[in-house]
Amino acid sequence: MIERLFSEETLYGEPVYRQTAAQIEKLRETLKNQMDDREKGMLGQLEALYIRQSSAMLKDAYTDGFSAAVKLLLEAMQR
Repeated sequence: MIERLFSEETLYGEPVYRQTAAQIEKLRETLKNQMDDREKGMLGQLEALYIRQSSAMLKDAYTDGFSAAVKLLLEAMQR
């Protein structure tokens, strides 16, 4: 189970995740082609902040979920 949790082969949120990612990339490219260098830099900063924000949320969600699973297991073992 631990190997499965750390596996990078597990694709969560599919197929919606992949479809949405394609839409985001298409829109990003369209916008980027209309921007000057300063605006492209700002777009890059915005992308980096979104990635940082999502990573922080996912880490906490994973930790909470893992902790809840362990607590449930311990409670079940005590019964």
